[in-house]
Amino acid sequence: MGGAFAAMVSRVHCLWRAKESSWTHSGIATTEGIRGFWKGNLVNILRTAPFKSINFYAYDTYRGQILSLSGNEETTNFERFVAGAAAGVTASLLCLPLDTIRTVMVAPGGEALGGVIGAFRHMIQTEGFFSLYKARLAFREMKSRATD
Repeated sequence: MGGAFAAMVSRVHCLWRAKESSWTHSGIATTEGIRGFWKGNLVNILRTAPFKSINFYAYDTYRGQILSLSGNEETTNFERFVAGAAAGVTASLLCLPLDTIRTVMVAPGGEALGGVIGAFRHMIQTEGFFSLYKARLAFREMKSRATD
């Protein structure tokens, strides 16, 4: 239940970041119905498994590297902190394209791209591979496209 509520709040937050003043709780409910609150949540769910997998693998790898460099039998709290931070950065960098695609899909005009694969293809074909790494700017891009 908590996850469902978090997904709804996430959708409203994404639209708030896009500065879509008409897209509030009541605006989404009247224009898209109750299902509109969970628009783009599938990508968020699909992102979780690879993110966690990469995070765990990278943490173990970085921790092992730190152990071999230090020569100790066990890592210190600070070394575990460094391994965890590096693993989080690694997982975030590798999963950022999924966040960007989700952002593009939930922005006004994003539904015309035809889902996850359609949004992915559109971004690669029109803007190139590195457009997948501009998650924060994706709302502004879609907003300008919607007004053109």
